[in-house]
Amino acid sequence: MNIKPEQILSKTLKGIDAARGGGGLSSKLKAALKLVDGVSPVAGLTGKTKSAGLTEAELLAALDELHQSGLVRVVERVSADTPQDSVSAEAENQLLQTLDFTSHARAEQQKAAVAQTPAAAPAASAQNDQEERAREARAARLKMEADIRQKLVVALQPRIEEEMRKRLRPKLEEELRPKLIAALRPGLEAEVRAALAKELAPRIELELKARFAKSLAEQKAANQPAEKEAPASAPVPVEAALAPAPAPLSEADSSVARMIGSLSVPVYSVDRTGVCTYMSAAWAQLAGYTTSETVGKQLTDFFGAASRRAISAMLVGVCNGTALRFEQQGSLARKGGDSIWVEISAAPLYSASGQPEGVCGTIRDAGEIRRITEQGEADGVRLLLLVDQIDTGVLLEDREGNIQQVNPAFCALLSVAKAPYSLEGLPVSEILEQVSEGFIGPEGFLRRIADMRDSGEDVKGESFILTDGRVIEQDYLAVTVGDEAVGRVWLFREVRRRAARPVQTS
Repeated sequence: MNIKPEQILSKTLKGIDAARGGGGLSSKLKAALKLVDGVSPVAGLTGKTKSAGLTEAELLAALDELHQSGLVRVVERVSADTPQDSVSAEAENQLLQTLDFTSHARAEQQKAAVAQTPAAAPAASAQNDQEERAREARAARLKMEADIRQKLVVALQPRIEEEMRKRLRPKLEEELRPKLIAALRPGLEAEVRAALAKELAPRIELELKARFAKSLAEQKAANQPAEKEAPASAPVPVEAALAPAPAPLSEADSSVARMIGSLSVPVYSVDRTGVCTYMSAAWAQLAGYTTSETVGKQLTDFFGAASRRAISAMLVGVCNGTALRFEQQGSLARKGGDSIWVEISAAPLYSASGQPEGVCGTIRDAGEIRRITEQGEADGVRLLLLVDQIDTGVLLEDREGNIQQVNPAFCALLSVAKAPYSLEGLPVSEILEQVSEGFIGPEGFLRRIADMRDSGEDVKGESFILTDGRVIEQDYLAVTVGDEAVGRVWLFREVRRRAARPVQTS
């Protein structure tokens, strides 16, 4: 048995959820979990076993099982003679007076204590007066210390922030840039790929028709001189007589060829070795080369040396049916000596028998796409640097409830010893349960957090008191893209401590 009678137990965030919904707990475990209030020791809970339908042994066994399951935890208490406990008790008393779910219970406990000891009422009143005077003296000292601390923070904060910016800026830029690029690139590539696929699908179909038309025209032109040169009396081979005559170039195919030739985007085709077999007239405007200067040469020869390998691998993969991507960007070396950034798309080109004989596609100017991508990456880096440098503690939560980003101010405000980047990917409930130890009444803090997350509505200006006397104000806001909520942002900031409310004992 690990639970001792003098220990005080408190529900965890997981225990609060289990007490509400049951969480698959047995009736005994659920009854024992409801008795845990974060104030009464285990020995005090045994007096409530009859109303809960449990024996004392069953209660102790249930509490031990709940503790091992992580649904309750032991509240660490220091000696009541120490000043720190007195200050915490005062702040806790203020919190209990402001929270509806504990003020009524505390008033009932005080009434029961007075009713049980009527003879000691005068002595208790005198003792209470003495404790009240001591409490006021400690509160005055605490206020003076808080004022001194506040003045020191105001005086030293600009210097500290400037020094931290100087030291952290290079490291932040170095660490954040690869992460931002990796995060933004898939979305940008998918968006651009979808737009290009939608735009290029009809063009590629037209190019394939033109390619077939050109092949038929070349076959017809090659057969006509042979027919003229052959003597009239020459015997006709049986194979030639049985071979089907080439289909004439239809008016529709000629129209398709004219349409491809009038496109502003160059249309190309290459054979299985990468040699260019067709290039539309728009190539001259984009690259400066004529069709005759291009056909018969390797298409990759017209690109910069750094881009050739990737383009060649894509063309080979498309032709063989093993390609993982059908678009590739690279630097095109123009005839005038300058270069432009282009994107080349590819599709397999089949012969009349259905066998792959090459690749066809389009080449388009991608300078604007590259500029937008680089601008998006730069804006993202600046945004991440801004979040890391502000004084407000920021925690970004994704739609799955995991931590997406935490800034240094969050760790400083809530005394988190770990580095901000090491917290990424952890459940938000886990880090909030860890920092709850620094608040007065951690169970009340976790219960309020659970209510906020369950409702899903924006909450602003929620205040909590830390055990060191600071007051933290919290916002819980939705992050939306269009009309869709993609996550949540938690904002924590320190505010001046409010004046203490009078304690009501009646």
